[in-house]
Amino acid sequence: MIEEISIFNKTLNQTILLNKSEAGFLLDNDNAIDWGYLNASISDFHTVSRVGVGVNNVEISEGRTISIVGWLIEDSYGTIEDKKKQLNTFCNPFDDIVIYAGEYKITGSFNQTVQYSKQNKENNEIICKFMLRIFCADPLFTYKEPQEAMSYEIYQKLFTFPLIWVTGEDIVFGIRPGLNDFSMTNSGTLATGFEAYLYINSSVSGISINNLTTGKSLKLKSTVTFESGDIVYINTVFGSRVIKSGTSLDNLTNAFQTFDLTSEFIEAIPGENKMSVTVETGDIGGIDARLYIEPLFYALEEQ
Repeated sequence: MIEEISIFNKTLNQTILLNKSEAGFLLDNDNAIDWGYLNASISDFHTVSRVGVGVNNVEISEGRTISIVGWLIEDSYGTIEDKKKQLNTFCNPFDDIVIYAGEYKITGSFNQTVQYSKQNKENNEIICKFMLRIFCADPLFTYKEPQEAMSYEIYQKLFTFPLIWVTGEDIVFGIRPGLNDFSMTNSGTLATGFEAYLYINSSVSGISINNLTTGKSLKLKSTVTFESGDIVYINTVFGSRVIKSGTSLDNLTNAFQTFDLTSEFIEAIPGENKMSVTVETGDIGGIDARLYIEPLFYALEEQ
């Protein structure tokens, strides 16, 4: 079970901590957090003379509602009334929030004001029981921090025994990955996009980001040339897909017109994904590439 969570209000730039022992806001011992659940919508079809049905499509087209039950007690953190005022201000349905639990997070907003117990034994000058309800339009959990794809130094071994040496031909014992080859691990439960930062050090054109595991690529038009000092930012996460460029991270502008429509916004499937960044013209060594992924999870192991 999860013993501690924190909630960050993006608008107020404030965080409240809830746990079962020493925080100003205490979690209930028995029914602290209900993380909700997700329903899948399945579209099926039936054919004549067939037993059962076939499945056309499976989708999750709903959000997640999270309920948090806790207690206020008068202590060194403040009086009951002080804590109620703080909680009422913090739990604004118009504000975006992030819930942090262990190494995971999920975004949402309060879908109702704070609900306090109506029973005198649970709401008085000494203690007060409350409940928070949060709606998450994006119902999936992610890690607190994006995971960076790592360059891999795995050699493709080509040596075989016995060695056959043909006069006049070179012997290749192995192939080393290029400068911008990466191993991206998607530890989540479904495919998801990623972020790419491409720092250009020499003139290049026809940039491609390739998922060698799936055989799919995202390409920028070969007619577009990027020069030394340019920065290209690409986000392939569904709902946040964008291509931007500029000379510093603070002034990147829309560069979606550079997208090659014959390609696609690729994703990383669950497990290990071999990725590469290539160019049609120029030196691939002229690109310093950084790839980041936020794996997605249907549920927490601690639920």
